Amino acid sequence: MSETAADPADAADAARTALDARRTQVWRPSGDLAVVDDGDAVYVLDLARLAEDGVPRSIAGTGAELWRRLEGCTLGELVAAVAADFDADPAVIATDVLTFIDELADIGILVLAGDQLDA
Repeated sequence: MSETAADPADAADAARTALDARRTQVWRPSGDLAVVDDGDAVYVLDLARLAEDGVPRSIAGTGAELWRRLEGCTLGELVAAVAADFDADPAVIATDVLTFIDELADIGILVLAGDQLDA
């Protein structure tokens, strides 16, 4: 049995819906990190989990660009800025940004900031 590819319009709608639900979220690096940005990549070591993990994370390419822009803006603002700068579809950018945020939040590197901005 062959599987059909997902409809790109459906994927774009799902990305917009996911972003709309989280548009006003503000994320920040957790307080227990050692961070080095050498201009090419961002290296992050979670000091709170040093004994458990002790592995620095390397964030390069688009991920490093997202990291640098993250603090002080909402997810909606981040997606809009990156989409404009790279002349890309905001729905595609939203999917990538949400995946990036969720992956780093799952390992404790990013946390929700205390203040969520009103839409």
